[in-house]
Amino acid sequence: AGARKYNCFLIRATPLDPAKENPRDGDYIEPFPLERYGNWGQEMKELKTRLGWTQLYEPGKFFSHRDVDRWHYHIYAQGEGPRNGIVSRCTGREIVGDVAVVRSSNVEVNDYADEFSKTELLRTTGYYLNQDGFEDNEQRERARVAGLLDV
Repeated sequence: AGARKYNCFLIRATPLDPAKENPRDGDYIEPFPLERYGNWGQEMKELKTRLGWTQLYEPGKFFSHRDVDRWHYHIYAQGEGPRNGIVSRCTGREIVGDVAVVRSSNVEVNDYADEFSKTELLRTTGYYLNQDGFEDNEQRERARVAGLLDV
């Protein structure tokens, strides 16, 4: 059967159960299927409406634990609240508040699955326990651009 797949997950800044002692990454992550997935403007509007976010910004992206640079996890952030330790680790940047994560790529790439499982996302957040998120993202972005330019 396998794990359920969704086109979007929320990575909360605080655990879903605040009383849980020693929470792990999975305690911060929940599925959040988007009805308007694939339309950037509509995704943002839906997130703000359904989550009640008064603001929304896009602080960047992070790449999969898999050796791939053709697609990435795109981040929509609330921008207020406590530090989001998981996403800060994955990006190598300070991110605050709750975050929505979708798979994305540049326009010319569409050979990846829109939906992914919590297990897949946890493998990626776990990967960044031993990686410098900022450096990893820089290297993969350079490789992606070189691939586009056929360098």
